[in-house]
Amino acid sequence: MIIFLVIAFAGTFFTVYNYISHETDAILDIMIDKLIHSKGQSVKNAINYYVNIPRQANLIIAHGLQESGEAIPSLSLVQSELQNIVDNVFNENNYLSSVAFGNIHGDYVGIARKKNSLSEEYLTLKSPETNNELTFFNGTTLTSGVEDVLYGYDMSIRPWYAIASKTRRSTWTPAYRDMNSTNGVSISYSSPTYNKNGQFTGVVSSDLHLTELNTFLDTVKPFPNSLLLVLNNNNQIVASNDASLTTGKSQGRLVDQKGLTLPLISSSSSMSARAAGGLMNTVEKNSLAEFHLNGERNFVLFMPIGQELELLDWKVVIIVPEVALMQEMSHARHLALIICLAIFTLGLALILVVVSRVISPLKLITQKADKLVDQPWILSSNKWRFPEIAYLDLAFFRLSQKVSRSFFALEKQINEDASTGLMSRAGLLQSLRRAPDRHYNLLAVVYTASLSSITNLLGSEYAEQYLSDFIEVMKKNLPAGTLLCRDCVDKFIIIYPGHFSQQICAYYQHRLDVLFGGANTYTTHNVNKYTFTGYVGMVYEDITADTVHSSIMNAYIALKKAQQDEQSRVKLYEQYMREQELRNIRLHESLRDALINNEFYLVMQPIVDLQTTESVEGECLIRWQSPQWGHVSPDCFITLAEETGLMLPLGNWIIEKACAELATLISRGASPDFKLHINVSANQLLQHNFSTHLLKTIQQQGLVNQNICIEITETVLLREIAYINETLCSLRQKGISVAIDDFGSGFSSLSYLHKLPFDAIKIDRQFVADVLNDKKNASIISSVITLAEGFGVPLIAEGIETEEVRQRLLALGCPKAQGYHFCRPAPFNTYTFSDGKLIYR
Repeated sequence: MIIFLVIAFAGTFFTVYNYISHETDAILDIMIDKLIHSKGQSVKNAINYYVNIPRQANLIIAHGLQESGEAIPSLSLVQSELQNIVDNVFNENNYLSSVAFGNIHGDYVGIARKKNSLSEEYLTLKSPETNNELTFFNGTTLTSGVEDVLYGYDMSIRPWYAIASKTRRSTWTPAYRDMNSTNGVSISYSSPTYNKNGQFTGVVSSDLHLTELNTFLDTVKPFPNSLLLVLNNNNQIVASNDASLTTGKSQGRLVDQKGLTLPLISSSSSMSARAAGGLMNTVEKNSLAEFHLNGERNFVLFMPIGQELELLDWKVVIIVPEVALMQEMSHARHLALIICLAIFTLGLALILVVVSRVISPLKLITQKADKLVDQPWILSSNKWRFPEIAYLDLAFFRLSQKVSRSFFALEKQINEDASTGLMSRAGLLQSLRRAPDRHYNLLAVVYTASLSSITNLLGSEYAEQYLSDFIEVMKKNLPAGTLLCRDCVDKFIIIYPGHFSQQICAYYQHRLDVLFGGANTYTTHNVNKYTFTGYVGMVYEDITADTVHSSIMNAYIALKKAQQDEQSRVKLYEQYMREQELRNIRLHESLRDALINNEFYLVMQPIVDLQTTESVEGECLIRWQSPQWGHVSPDCFITLAEETGLMLPLGNWIIEKACAELATLISRGASPDFKLHINVSANQLLQHNFSTHLLKTIQQQGLVNQNICIEITETVLLREIAYINETLCSLRQKGISVAIDDFGSGFSSLSYLHKLPFDAIKIDRQFVADVLNDKKNASIISSVITLAEGFGVPLIAEGIETEEVRQRLLALGCPKAQGYHFCRPAPFNTYTFSDGKLIYR
């Protein structure tokens, strides 16, 4: 092996040495070609960067004007956008000489930098404010003073506006001489602008200084005494590291944008430039050519530039004298040194190649092992390797197959619901991502309300069959191509295929409502009959893989509203629902601290004997005056307190505060047997210490049990009726009264009413409100009065607003009532008494 390496190294050395001895000139030409091409590419990249600046400026301005929403952008808005480009976006150099905009009405506004200044600009304006004459100001405001006025300026015939306006495409003007300048060269880029409706509004134009390019070209010239030129499509010199070659006649305010004053390379003052210009038509692009001048060989490279920037037939010309190259290379000694280093490197590389034949298979296996999870393992086809390496390669191949199978099973487990075969939420998201071009705008979350009860009562096997049959029926109500997934145990997500109108959305909303209609019975292929119960929240909005989580969340908000609404099983999401949920969250946070901060207070509304108009009892009501929310309606925060579990501590506070207020009331002259009604929720009645707390509070305040009447609503009939019945019987035995509040508004049941202990019935205000005009309401009230008399308890009518209603109720035989007609709810300390009777008027 060593002998082989020595022979190979020596053979390579003598071969290279012999080649260098005979091919020195050829190597030199190749090096010159590579070196000049490399430098040329750097110059080309730099020019492309400069020339791209006006394109960037136009894009920013056009976008800003379109986003403003104005049909025709106001000149003040345009000036602001132009000022931003000059002062903020391109403020670190003066490549961008000016930016301007002309609208379809002939108005013009421009911001330009003053000569050789980054920080000083001036405004050019043509508008009714300048009598429609092109006016040059000393600064950027109308008050900065007029420097010059150009009369009769018609931008519609100017190349920067006319071409873009006609073609509705961005375009370059030819390179042209800067105004009032002998060697400054600029180029303009014009772009049409549109409003949000796609209507053409005008043209924006940005002027670029090419003079700065002269300085840069001097810094990147490949060798001393080399010459760099930038030519336009007319072979005119627009930039050079020798600035004198771009010198021409100065122009006034209105520059010639046709660029006719720029010098041609064929008539340049530089002999090298003229010689190079004579070769342009005979040399291929990107090819190195040479010419002799004064007995000296010169190299020239022509490189096209700006094609991607829509600058047609622009080119950079690099001219390098051979003398400069030879001085740079510093004789053959340096070349010989380079060759020796190359020989050494080649020999070293040969040794590394030999070694790599041994270790490269291991390296390849290591690289493939890093990607084992992402891609399948491919066995190597290289036969020249050790058996141990081949065995290791085979072991990794088998491991890769096992990993692939495991990942497939795991992916299926993540994306598919095991019991129903439907997609999971992750699978739904993946389906949306796989088809980003499909459009959806209707999503529903379906909740099967009875599934939990069926599982608990009839077992999981029956529940699974019920769920399978429900899915079968639901699919029959869905169009082909619907995306259906199981989000959790009893909830499903539906994404309807296509982009629907509101009318079609309402149709599918009705179909889901019918699915859960109590009167509808469905028979499945298993001959099972079901009546499904549930609720649906729907969303009508654009749905993509990026927005689907937000849409699902909105659908869940609508689902919650559907569960709360007794009138509808299907709710379509509206923005107010989210705002209401957010308000409830913030209210909950405030509600949590309201007790501590003493923000609640109690009021009382008298209950009046309709025959005598006297009052010896009243209903206690809670009010909340929040520093943040102001007066909060009880209908709002009581429901929220019950949903969040805060009703228990709040209810305890109401009982303690109400008893204290009543004790104070009696001490101020109220009758000792004055009865105070306190509203109690079903959750409070289910607390094991409710009775103990109530009786203890009554005793602590020096009251008697007969002073308190607890009011319960018919919703307690939906809870643990046996336990509640036992609690109420125990309290009545101790002298506490029980009244059924809002009778007739909820889930009334005469069978439950027969079992439930109570001492009074309060009929809901909805029956009282229209008793004068609605005979049905009068009949209902009369029936409830008869029912109350049958139970031997008084009926209390709520919501008495007028004397006529009071007289009507009295005529029907109603004994007691309360309402605004008698007295609005007021703080306890505002009431006075006479002979123990409450004075409420």
